[in-house]
Amino acid sequence: MSLGSLRVGGGLVLLLMALSMSNPRDASVRQASGTTSSGAIVPLGVPLLAGPGSISSVMVEMRHGAGVFHAAAVILCVIATCVTVWAILRFAHPIGERIGQNGLNILSRLFGVLLAAMAVKIIAVGLRSLFPILA
Repeated sequence: MSLGSLRVGGGLVLLLMALSMSNPRDASVRQASGTTSSGAIVPLGVPLLAGPGSISSVMVEMRHGAGVFHAAAVILCVIATCVTVWAILRFAHPIGERIGQNGLNILSRLFGVLLAAMAVKIIAVGLRSLFPILA
């Protein structure tokens, strides 16, 4: 497996997630699919937080740089991301109530567009390394 193929594959996974974020479904549909008959919430977001897109991004970045300082910076970024995600998930209910459903839909679409731009860049870099004639 080459670094270019990992970039293209991870970029495609990120692009698919970005496209789904850009078209949020109705809140009642999402709530119904995220709950069970007992009322317990199924952690659907966990595979997306540590799924193939994020794993391939970290793998590409670790292989991209050389040296202990670059690896330490990547690990520090992963830890900072984990702490930030924990804080957001910890206070998700009050944040969601304050922003409201329209605000959540707007933020989801905005972050979907930003994620799509990053995914296209990752795919382009991967394609250039797989097919040097594109460079």
